[in-house]
Amino acid sequence: MKRAKSETKRPSRFGLGTVQFGLDYGIANKSGKVSPEDVRRILSRAREKGINFLDTSRGYGTSEEILGRTIKDLDARGDFLVCTKLDLPKDWETLSDAALREAARVSLYTSLETLGLDRIPYYLLHTYDYARLRDGLVWKFVQEEVARGTILHAGISIAKNPSEALACLEDPGVSAIQIPYNLFDDRWHREGVFARAAAKATAVFTRSCYLQGLLVMDDGAAAAKLPRAASYKERLSALARELGMGLTELAFRYVFSTQGIASTVMGLDAPAQLEENLALYGAEPLPAEVMERIRRDFSGVPENIVNPSLWNAP
Repeated sequence: MKRAKSETKRPSRFGLGTVQFGLDYGIANKSGKVSPEDVRRILSRAREKGINFLDTSRGYGTSEEILGRTIKDLDARGDFLVCTKLDLPKDWETLSDAALREAARVSLYTSLETLGLDRIPYYLLHTYDYARLRDGLVWKFVQEEVARGTILHAGISIAKNPSEALACLEDPGVSAIQIPYNLFDDRWHREGVFARAAAKATAVFTRSCYLQGLLVMDDGAAAAKLPRAASYKERLSALARELGMGLTELAFRYVFSTQGIASTVMGLDAPAQLEENLALYGAEPLPAEVMERIRRDFSGVPENIVNPSLWNAP
């Protein structure tokens, strides 16, 4: 199978997270799902600025559908690298082996058809739990599809902790991982995930630069949403004031100053937000001493703060 023009490109360091194209998402999202007109504006502007990496999933509502339509309307199929994810039905743990494999097949081939692709540049299992199921049944299916040519690069999206990422990096079939990463979350450095991925030449994609909006909310709103994070949030605000920059700039520049990341996906609620991020993207990397201070000052932030799935836990 001949590779499409887009498949020979490297992912842009700045990527677009498209969950908001298909769902209301994020604690700071006040505008709801992005309109089709704004999706078109965002993708047009992204293409103009050389942003080619688009992150989506079967589980992101109508995200794949609107991406497929908009890319076709813009005649932009060769301009973007799409990363989508395999999602299984809610009862996936109870399915028979045959039903599980069929569900995986349906997820993949529905994505191909919906996105209008002959093959998917980056295809990830949406959770590490899928990889462990039934002696790797679902992951074996994905590897077969890589060999068949329907998937170019396969990998796994990590949600829980670095141990999952390190386990993935031991599998030679994993050519990409996606992790949540922001200035509150130094677990990935402490556990050696970035170093191991670099040694294995595995692409690392990151998400959650703003920790679902928590990092850029004002201190009062953040404390009301997640009281246990209040002291860390106040410390972050004080540091931003000392450095003479806003919270959004500090959080953004920290992640984009980190080495070893192939692309960071940034979710967007509106075209104006893309422009704000593009302005920050043009800034110089943070000085080494500032990066070191952030990692020192926010080392060991509890997991029930850096992992949003634990926010409602006691």
